[in-house]
Amino acid sequence: MCGLEERELDGFKLLAPETFWFATDEERAMVCNGCGPIGLEWLIPDEFLGCSFDSPCDIHDWMYTFGGVEDKQFADLVFLNNMIRVVRAQGGILSYMREQRAWIYYRMVRDFGYKAFWENKKRFGSFSC
Repeated sequence: MCGLEERELDGFKLLAPETFWFATDEERAMVCNGCGPIGLEWLIPDEFLGCSFDSPCDIHDWMYTFGGVEDKQFADLVFLNNMIRVVRAQGGILSYMREQRAWIYYRMVRDFGYKAFWENKKRFGSFSC
């Protein structure tokens, strides 16, 4: 995977590959669809108890598409890290439940994200950023 940079997105300091930060909105829109696999976005909400995971999900989509074939685990860990950054930045009494949802999302992509990982590679013909 290409190097990660920390930058602000939607008011949160998140980690993403350099290619994500330099992509245009149009380029991101071609790859990123929020949380959940293409066609099933309605099944996995982008928001939970007022906490939006949309940006971490978009970065995860980007990393699945443009990361190397060995980078799935790394993309999943960056996804978890970014979701926890969002939860902790928001704070509040709902933080515990929001962080638990972040862990659920992480375990779902870790355990069941292989199809999406390879589908993105086939769809865009990309195997490295």
